[in-house]
Amino acid sequence: MKVKITKLANHMDHIIRPDDSQIVVTAGINLPVLIGMGTTVVIPTGIKISLPEGHIGLLSIDPLLSLNSNVSLVNGITILDSESTGEVVLGLVNNKYTSFSVNPGDIIGTIHIIKTATIKIEG
Repeated sequence: MKVKITKLANHMDHIIRPDDSQIVVTAGINLPVLIGMGTTVVIPTGIKISLPEGHIGLLSIDPLLSLNSNVSLVNGITILDSESTGEVVLGLVNNKYTSFSVNPGDIIGTIHIIKTATIKIEG
């Protein structure tokens, strides 16, 4: 399966491991972003992704980021499909009692590519 990834700027990055079904995404920011305690911030990744029909991408927070910093995705998980054409962004919420910084290039999430079935509703 081929997935088209478009970089929106030269310094943005993504990591694709050979023979893998996931894309690791990084923070596509120029300067550190401070997330105050209990607040939510949208972090861009600097990439657009084009998925083929019949596939979805499950965008989740990086497990180490979540475990080490107590930061989570505002909606738990995001589903990307063939109609998702804009920049991939993550809404991060800080669940800590202290502020937390996301730095340029930090690994912030993973997109898992999954083949889906076509649903036909009768009724």
